[in-house]
Amino acid sequence: MIKRRLRAIRRPTLRRGWLRWLGLRLVWLGLAALMVYFVFNFVSTSLELSKLDAQIAEREAENAMLAAENERLKGELEYVESDAYVERAAREQLGMAREGETVIIPQVIPREPAPLLSPTPLPLQQGRGVPNWRRWIDALRGDR
Repeated sequence: MIKRRLRAIRRPTLRRGWLRWLGLRLVWLGLAALMVYFVFNFVSTSLELSKLDAQIAEREAENAMLAAENERLKGELEYVESDAYVERAAREQLGMAREGETVIIPQVIPREPAPLLSPTPLPLQQGRGVPNWRRWIDALRGDR
């Protein structure tokens, strides 16, 4: 009778131990799978963040370049709206001068020897369309 009791006690103990062993293995397997998932998720998020950081740096550099260009254009606009630009444009592009000023426009001397001529001022209407500085450069280089 004692043997029967021992056999009855041992059988469920073996089954409980095996189930406990299986349960622990499943829990460890689940924890390992969860850890792999978290590691994979962390790595993919880190890669995505590094790409976004690179894009942010690229956009900030682009914004800095555009801000510098904007400042340059604002300065150019201020200059174009100033009286100094209007006077310069009138002198260079339209061949105008203030009252009492004498405009000296160079004449191109032909390349073959010729008697020296005294410089004669040209009427302002003759050089319209060509800036005065360009006419000086042409005269000094001997173009035309």
